[in-house]
Amino acid sequence: MLFVRSEQGKGSSFSVLLPTGNKYLTPDEIIKDKSIITETARNIHIKLLAEQPSNRQAKSIKETSGVSDNSNEKPLLLFIDDDDDLCSYACDYFSKSFNVINAINGQEGFDKANQYSPDIIISDIIMPEVDGLELCARLKSDINTSHIPVILLTARSEVENYVEGFETGADDYIPKPFNIEVLEAKSKSLIENRRKLRKSFIRSLDFVPKDITTSPTDEQFLQRTLEIIEQNITNPEFGVQKLAGEMCVSRSLLHKKLTAIVDLSANDFITLIKLKKSALLLINSNLSISEIAFEAGFNDPKYFSRCFKKHFGKSPSEYLSEKIQSQ
Repeated sequence: MLFVRSEQGKGSSFSVLLPTGNKYLTPDEIIKDKSIITETARNIHIKLLAEQPSNRQAKSIKETSGVSDNSNEKPLLLFIDDDDDLCSYACDYFSKSFNVINAINGQEGFDKANQYSPDIIISDIIMPEVDGLELCARLKSDINTSHIPVILLTARSEVENYVEGFETGADDYIPKPFNIEVLEAKSKSLIENRRKLRKSFIRSLDFVPKDITTSPTDEQFLQRTLEIIEQNITNPEFGVQKLAGEMCVSRSLLHKKLTAIVDLSANDFITLIKLKKSALLLINSNLSISEIAFEAGFNDPKYFSRCFKKHFGKSPSEYLSEKIQSQ
């Protein structure tokens, strides 16, 4: 039933009343097979996506490697969905801005995340074998993949579904049907925000691990790494091998995690922490530059000065003089 209430000069309001249940329907109008409803919804979603304006040119996906483009400049995106049509369309669309690999369920997605270490993962929630929520929880608790941003897609839009998604560690949660250009923009934004976090870490002297990490697993990893370096900071012989041993991880995993979190190799990360320590000593102590070099784990003051100038753009004495003048 349709009702209209109109008042001249103020406007009109329309009310539509729909009966609940199916008593008002004839037997022929009732769809008992729910799979038909699901399939119809999927087809509508694909049609809506295909009709969205885009200047993208579809590109075929290489079946051997799963990568849709061999450009090393593009970030790597892993798209996970058991709907072949949606997966194919999305991979073709994203291939303009990303190298793309895809998976058809959560288990395959988890395996490919470990194999390829993508820059971002977009996953449906309702899938066979391992669903998107379980997948996200596993990714965020695994040291190999905890740094990867995850966007979850789902047709369920209740508030509790959003809460459930974020509780698994998801970085964003988008209901279906979605605008694929918005999804692309959010994916790029997540990657760019991670880059900004890494840059802010390199520039700042004081920082808290939780300010740069996006998962408890990464926060604990970075906090432990910093503690071990600081405990050994005066030792010029302390390097990557000893750090990996103290962390109980392989050198390759240590390098992979630090590159993902702060965009630095393990060796460069150790050097940076030493330089941050030396800068703080320059500001807050009365030690000479040579004494500060030894306190920061450099056994050669001249080498220390070269490293310091390379990072801060000025020599230790120039750095100190500038800080004093700015106070």
